[in-house]
Amino acid sequence: MINMNFLKLKCKNFLLDHRFIPFILTVFYFLFSLKYYIKEYEIPDFFMYSGFWASNGPFPKDGFSSLFCLVSAFAVKHTHFFEFISLLLLASSILVLLFLYRGRSVFDRVLYAISILSFGIWWYFYGKVYYDFPFIAFNYSLLLLFSQNYLKPFVHFRRLSRKDCKFFFLIFFLSGICLSWKPYAIFPIAGLLGLIFIHNNYYEYIFKQIAKTREIIFFTSFVFIFFLMGYLIGNFSFFISPKLTIEGIRGYYASSDLTQHLFNNDKKTWDHINLQSFNTGNCNFFVFFSIFLFVPFLSHNKKLLLSLNFFLLACYGIFISFFSAGFLWHSFPISLYAITLILYAFNHLDLKLKNTLILFFLILIQSITNFYYYLPKEVSWFKNTDIVYNSFVLNKKLITKDIFTIAKTIHNESYCIDIKLKRFSSYSFLNPIELNNDLWNEALKKSSKCEDANYEIFLGHDALLKIQSFDSNYLKDAIYLKRYDQIHVGLRKISTFKSP
Repeated sequence: MINMNFLKLKCKNFLLDHRFIPFILTVFYFLFSLKYYIKEYEIPDFFMYSGFWASNGPFPKDGFSSLFCLVSAFAVKHTHFFEFISLLLLASSILVLLFLYRGRSVFDRVLYAISILSFGIWWYFYGKVYYDFPFIAFNYSLLLLFSQNYLKPFVHFRRLSRKDCKFFFLIFFLSGICLSWKPYAIFPIAGLLGLIFIHNNYYEYIFKQIAKTREIIFFTSFVFIFFLMGYLIGNFSFFISPKLTIEGIRGYYASSDLTQHLFNNDKKTWDHINLQSFNTGNCNFFVFFSIFLFVPFLSHNKKLLLSLNFFLLACYGIFISFFSAGFLWHSFPISLYAITLILYAFNHLDLKLKNTLILFFLILIQSITNFYYYLPKEVSWFKNTDIVYNSFVLNKKLITKDIFTIAKTIHNESYCIDIKLKRFSSYSFLNPIELNNDLWNEALKKSSKCEDANYEIFLGHDALLKIQSFDSNYLKDAIYLKRYDQIHVGLRKISTFKSP
């Protein structure tokens, strides 16, 4: 017979033991986020990613690796599974990062846990759900796990055991895989490897050994081979066509305004996606910059670590300005390095009371930014989107009739149908809003893509207008508009606007 008092005591001890804080917080994060990840309507870019393999073969596309394109090809038939996997990868990353704390102080452990969870990179559930970052985050968390031996105080190369050396090569192997997912994963990888070499003065050892050419060539060759092996697993199309692979990795040309990326929350788009600034949707910029500045001053090698951090910040600024469209999710990888610096401070540096208090106030500012300001906004946008979805489904017969009627009135003119709850998709038949009935099928059969059409028949809702990044300009251009139950069905001439 089960002793209930014994079970209660065990549960109580489990909850009170601070070593189980990572597990408890990760389960809470997973359960809280699950309802925001499993969606009935189309996720931005979800079906575009799943079509990469069909349209482009095994080659990278828009910077996404061959492996990502291959995995995504199965997303069409297993939509909810891939949404679930994205959340599982992020939750697993959080669990690994939280368990990496080595201290014994309950206060420090809780403070460290809050600092990790307060970054917006884990809470980006309104908009893209399945994309490259969950893979990068999980890959990097494993990389950081195996790197811990090399962040111990002054582990000299000559004191490393054979097992340690194997882990050293494993680090470069995982670095190669991590970088292959998308090029901007270089920021946390370069930061971590730089931190390892600076922390234990490995750079001095390497410079001293330059005279021993054979030893240096042997070592660097092995490091490069393991890194290359990892990278080629992610971009295996190099074996088919190096030229096409490089073109796919290079992606499309883009540039943006750095200050807009960092601070502007008023950017608009044509569908349900989160376009918050770095300062709001990722990390408060004052906190982010302070971490890059503050942690090196606690290190024994201040100048080198400070130089590394400023170099990475400068490279990030160049990347956003000249090679990125400035989207919020492009900033997520560099925040993994900021988290690495926080872990490094808690585990390997002498945190006196005043230093802990400085970190406490920085984490407090970021927690307020994320949990009080950013997260409630995302939840409200998600609820508004659910209202729109349910309203469209409830009025499906009336909506399809109106769309068909509008399509008939423009006679032989080309038109497209744009449901504002989602993007146009060549896999639109998978969206439950687009219903399988004769009227809808006939209207859809005669429609074109918006870039090839003269008119757009649109379907919107008042609740969408409450979403900060949603572009409502289409209402101003309407030449016909019908409203009922907060729904608006209308028509506008495409020559008056350009699709992004």
